[in-house]
Amino acid sequence: MRIYRDDKPGAAGESWFIDYRYGRVRYRYKAGASKDEAETHALKVEYQMKKRTLKPEELIAEVRGVGGDGLSFGKLVESFLSGYRSKDNRIKFYDGRAKVWLRYFKPDTLVSEIGPAQIRKYRNDRRKELQDSYLRNHPGAEPEEKRDAGSSTVRKELIALGTMFEWAMGEGSVSDNPAHRLKVKRPAPPPARDLYLYPEQREAATKQAEPEVRALMEWLYQTGMRVGEMCRLCRGEIDSQFAYVTSRKGGKAVTRKVPLTEGALALLKAERRRQKVVSAYAFPGPTGERLDPNWVSKRIKGAMRAAGLPEKASAHSLRHARISDMGEAGKRLKNVAAMMGQHPTTLERHYLHTRDEQLLALVK
Repeated sequence: MRIYRDDKPGAAGESWFIDYRYGRVRYRYKAGASKDEAETHALKVEYQMKKRTLKPEELIAEVRGVGGDGLSFGKLVESFLSGYRSKDNRIKFYDGRAKVWLRYFKPDTLVSEIGPAQIRKYRNDRRKELQDSYLRNHPGAEPEEKRDAGSSTVRKELIALGTMFEWAMGEGSVSDNPAHRLKVKRPAPPPARDLYLYPEQREAATKQAEPEVRALMEWLYQTGMRVGEMCRLCRGEIDSQFAYVTSRKGGKAVTRKVPLTEGALALLKAERRRQKVVSAYAFPGPTGERLDPNWVSKRIKGAMRAAGLPEKASAHSLRHARISDMGEAGKRLKNVAAMMGQHPTTLERHYLHTRDEQLLALVK
């Protein structure tokens, strides 16, 4: 159990919070306006824990003086979108999910009326909606593809919904999280889309891509970067030999050096000549803003489909192809892992693909 003060800039007054686990659930919420109030509340929690009579939701409602009884779902969503800030500031991500939530839970629905049963119904109805849409667009889909259609989207929406309720609990707006994973089972994570692209397949997909997307596809292959890493890359993070890519591991920012090939450097020069506006990003949007990773992924996916590539081929397949090609060329696995920001074991297990030609070479 931990007691701490909220030191965030702009916090109103002095706020003391309590953080503890009970069962398999973690609770974090404001316990008082002073350290004494928070410590008194902590003693009450500890006492009820020992007696095995602890009901965290009731304590939260008691210390807040509200239980979300008069709060509407629309007002909760509005407060969340205006007050919540994730580590990477993904407001567009939550804004898109919120539009879907408000189609299922009307804005004037009271939060107190939304429980695990309503969240489960939302999960089932939403998944059926996505499956029906997938079948309309892919009438010849395989049974496995029909079953898994929409699972990843529903999973992300449930996680985001749970994040909103957790945030509201911390703010004292609600007393419970009905979308918690222990109360509502989420769809399983989708299977990894591991796929190696042959040079002729990459060439065919590149020909089908829009002109502005072709350079992005080549950059992803040359550097092995993820789409999000490319979109975030700034011009100041590139020199004549390396691109310095920052990603998060365990909540910490980690920077790695990606060596640039002659082809990658040529792409950068061509991109700078093409740009009509000054931008801090290496591959900016039309007005100099950061490219949307979803936009890039969809354009590359569309080009691969138009070229007749397998259904699971995606922008991430270019990273798989680059790593496999480097492994086949005899590059040291440890060095490749450092360049890609992966553990060597993970790299060998998920990214190094064995082609038919390599198998046949074993018996020749």
